[in-house]
Amino acid sequence: MNSFSKVLVAVDLSDHSLPALLKGAELAEALRAELSLVNIINQRDIDNITRNLSLYPSFSIDSWLKDQEKIRNDQMVRLIEQGSCAHLKPKKIIRVGYPYEKLLEVIQTEKADLLVMSTKGRSNLADTVIGSCAQKMYRRSPIPMLSIRAKGVPINSN
Repeated sequence: MNSFSKVLVAVDLSDHSLPALLKGAELAEALRAELSLVNIINQRDIDNITRNLSLYPSFSIDSWLKDQEKIRNDQMVRLIEQGSCAHLKPKKIIRVGYPYEKLLEVIQTEKADLLVMSTKGRSNLADTVIGSCAQKMYRRSPIPMLSIRAKGVPINSN
């Protein structure tokens, strides 16, 4: 019995997403496992946009979210093409919320066996000040997690 039947790759759609997808696809193919990509629309972004654009009556957060879902779905399609893994028929999942919380939910609902994600995403400042999503996932993930180091990130010698 294969203990890894579903591989979940967290993609933030930055430049660091392709290496994570390539490794996730390689593992899914070798393990004959299902492959899913998950992207989270960050609740903090929604809160900031809502706060800053609330004075504009023509702005609709629901419309913005629908646009974001379409844009991100299209970006995931392009990412799958770049990664040459369309033959694996990866499932595309988009959720709204706080990234690590939604990743934990997706792990449960999709019954994923392995999580692959990049160690670097949005910014260095976020990692320094509040901790990265990857760091939170290391502490909370109920399944094995494979981290893909971003190119050019020095190894801490401490």
